[in-house]
Amino acid sequence: MRRIKHLLLLDTEFVSSKKGHWPFQIGFVEYEIKDGRFIRVGDFNLHIRLREGLTLNTFAKLVTGMDEETLEKVGLPIDTARYQVMSYLVKFPLEETVIIGWDPQGDKKMLNILLNSDGELFDINNFAWLDAMKIFRKYYAKSKSNNPSLKSACKYFNVDTSNAHDALSDAEMTGQVLFKMIDELGAEKTMLVPQLVAV
Repeated sequence: MRRIKHLLLLDTEFVSSKKGHWPFQIGFVEYEIKDGRFIRVGDFNLHIRLREGLTLNTFAKLVTGMDEETLEKVGLPIDTARYQVMSYLVKFPLEETVIIGWDPQGDKKMLNILLNSDGELFDINNFAWLDAMKIFRKYYAKSKSNNPSLKSACKYFNVDTSNAHDALSDAEMTGQVLFKMIDELGAEKTMLVPQLVAV
């Protein structure tokens, strides 16, 4: 069994259209587990310029407040962003780290697109992954047949959502919801056991 020491809460904001899929923001919030406590030790956040031919769709602009001109100014070139994300992730021992998201299949896909769209460079499947949404759905959702939103889980636990749809803020909210579930349910029901880690 893994001895987990590092939790990486992840969220991405991305474009998804007929012309392609691309992440334009990636945010991680990092926690260490020490003496049974979760200690926030840092975060990692960057914006990425869009690939040629891609534009932010209306929905992406609406929910994030971002537009192409701003993204071009604050976003990193693709190669720079790829290098920074890989440099961040390689700091964490695989056997001691879990990447956690809210329904993170899309986030996982976006990481893979950024890191490996120009050739296989970094296998993100080497990390253990945890879906916090599945835990909420199993123990708290009224209906088990749909995927509850992060916003609905935040409302349930009285977590502030005023900065929703910023990747770093959403990663932080995911962590707050997860830790509230752990407090109520205990770690064994929520995470850090192999059968719940897979996404």
